[in-house]
Amino acid sequence: MASALYVGLMSGTSLDGVDAVLADLSGARPRLLASAHVPFDQALKSELLALNTSGADEIERAAHTGNELAERYAAAVAAVLADSTPQPASAAAMAIAISVFMAGLSLASISPL
Repeated sequence: MASALYVGLMSGTSLDGVDAVLADLSGARPRLLASAHVPFDQALKSELLALNTSGADEIERAAHTGNELAERYAAAVAAVLADSTPQPASAAAMAIAISVFMAGLSLASISPL
């Protein structure tokens, strides 16, 4: 049976970083192939918390912060792909769950890679 590889990403309310897993969902039970954690530095954590309140240049700050988050997510995906054995040629999709506690916002998406 062909593998069905998926990358899952989660950044929770602790704002400590992003956790990633690479899983094979082709069988009756999911099989964990690799996991990784990419931490958020204090500056990113502080900015994420600050964006929960109105402030100066918040749209521009949110855009920059979104780009920083994307870089952390990309690093987490690269880490799980690099740590898996054997090396996968590709993953079918990436699922992202983001929880921002202070804003009461929860987002989830599944995107083909």
